[in-house]
Amino acid sequence: MSRTAIAILSAIILIFASSISVFGSVRFFCVEHPGVLIVVFAVAGEVICDWNRKKSLRERLKKFFGILLVAGLLLEIVEAVKADKQVAVANLEAKQAETNAAASYEHARVAEQKAGEANEHASTNELAAKQLEKQLNETKTQLAIAEARLNESVANLRTENSPMDIGEQYSFISALKPMAGIQVELRCVADGKAQQTAEALRSTFSLAGWPIINFHLIGDIGAAGIVIGYGHDEPSERAAHLVFNLLTERGVPSKIIDDPMGLWVRGVPTNAIIVAVCQRPTQSQANLMAVQARQKALQDQESKIRDLYTMLPQKKPAF
Repeated sequence: MSRTAIAILSAIILIFASSISVFGSVRFFCVEHPGVLIVVFAVAGEVICDWNRKKSLRERLKKFFGILLVAGLLLEIVEAVKADKQVAVANLEAKQAETNAAASYEHARVAEQKAGEANEHASTNELAAKQLEKQLNETKTQLAIAEARLNESVANLRTENSPMDIGEQYSFISALKPMAGIQVELRCVADGKAQQTAEALRSTFSLAGWPIINFHLIGDIGAAGIVIGYGHDEPSERAAHLVFNLLTERGVPSKIIDDPMGLWVRGVPTNAIIVAVCQRPTQSQANLMAVQARQKALQDQESKIRDLYTMLPQKKPAF
């Protein structure tokens, strides 16, 4: 073997050894790809073995291309090492991306779970808000009812503490005047508010031409409101019902005493009525008296209808 061939082989080995020492990953490549290394050494050996042949143009070209082939293989090894390194980096980055993706998925799952919990809490809060609003509305309704009852109680209290008002006197007087001449015995309990009502009635009767033939205070007779009695003559009865209807229309608690034995109206002359102004009844008593007044009005209407029916000529049956 010539010195030149030995020098070339030494250079090739030196280059390859230096590449192994410089590029640490080349060693890994040689372990992973031993076939490429074998091809390099085989081609280099072939070139060296053929080095001493005739120095014809063909042999020289063959040596040149052999050396070129060895150099190309060495460069290919270097490029392959770089490619493997890039692939390794890419694989590492892919694994890191996969790890990051898994972490992202986990974060997303946790976020979704928290979002679900937040939605659940929001639904719970919304339900609680609706229940609170319902309770608030119910409380407002109860307060409104309580306020209405309180106002009603205050109004009833004011009414119970005020005298019984017979209303506007002019129309009252006008309604009484057609029966002018009816005498009135006026009674009143010893109560300031009742006496105010009695005075209003006294002036009304007098202006209507119903003379007051007797007026004095009485004790408690076990009744409330204005009590009206009459004798057993027809004008007295009509006058009593007239006064009763006028007072009832004006919301004054009144009633007519049924006294068939004449005990309550004993001593009252004919063509006269007796009017007793008692203490103002409670609101429940006044409501009951109003209902009884309407019932009596209906009974009177039924009685008048029956009287009219009996006055109609009856047809005789044809034989």
